[in-house]
This record gives sequence, structure tokens and C-alpha cells, in this order.
Amino acid sequence: MEDQMNPRDEGMPTQLAFNQKIRSEMKQSAKWARRVAMGQAVIFGGFILVIFSALFFAASSRLGMIPPGGLFMGLLVSTLLFLPIFFLFRYAGHMKKALSFDDQHAMEEACYNMKRYWYLMWTYMLVGLVIYGLVFFFWLLALGVSGTGGGVGI
Repeated sequence: MEDQMNPRDEGMPTQLAFNQKIRSEMKQSAKWARRVAMGQAVIFGGFILVIFSALFFAASSRLGMIPPGGLFMGLLVSTLLFLPIFFLFRYAGHMKKALSFDDQHAMEEACYNMKRYWYLMWTYMLVGLVIYGLVFFFWLLALGVSGTGGGVGI
């Protein structure tokens, strides 16, 4: 395996060849990324309306003030939901430009945005798994402290 020569080792430039099949698949990928991003944008818009209308109604209630941290949490969640949509739109736009005009820089930007999208999704998944793990841990701790076992045989 070590005796096989890699063209990059010899300083020879290598290029990927995008045949028509690959171009077609990449174009479809960009189309679907744009469609998914548009669907997410609609859901995101509805979520923003719900958050800010709830904050408005809370502020117009008898207390006359926004719940502590409500605006901050609404903006934080909005930002966390907006970022994947943003990266998908940018991926789709740059990929379309790269394929239409054979633009190397646009292809690099498209790949960079797709990498950022998947990195963000990985981060969200990791945070979600940690939260699930903590909830499970505290559930087991509560069952042990209460001594009931909760009917699960613990």
C-alpha cells in the first residue's frame, strides 16, 4: 500500500473531472438544498411569529412587562434556527453559480457552506445527545432517591 505513488506527492497538479452525471447530481443537490431551506424558512417564520406574539401578549398582560429572559431566549433560538437555513441557501446559490459558469471560487464557497452546515448539524446533535443523557441520568437519580423504582424493575 505504501509503494503506491500519489500524484500529489510528486508535485503534479491533479484535477477532478466533473462529467455530466456528476454535474446533474450536484445540480439536483443544490435544488433540493434550496427547497429544504425554503421549507425551513417558512417554519422559521412561523416560529418567530409565535415567539414574538407570545412576548407581545405577555407584555400586554396585567404585569405589563416581558418575561425575564424571554426576549433573549427568543432571539437565541431564532439565531440557532436561522443558521442552518442560511448555510443551505448559500450552498445552493454558490453551487448553481459554480455549475453554470464553471466558477472554481463559487464551487469552493459551496463546499465550504455545506461543510459549515454539517458541522452545525453535528453540533446540534451532540448538544441534543448530551441533554438526553442528562435527562436520563437525573431520571435514574430521581428513581433511586425515591426508592420506588417507577415500576421499571430498578
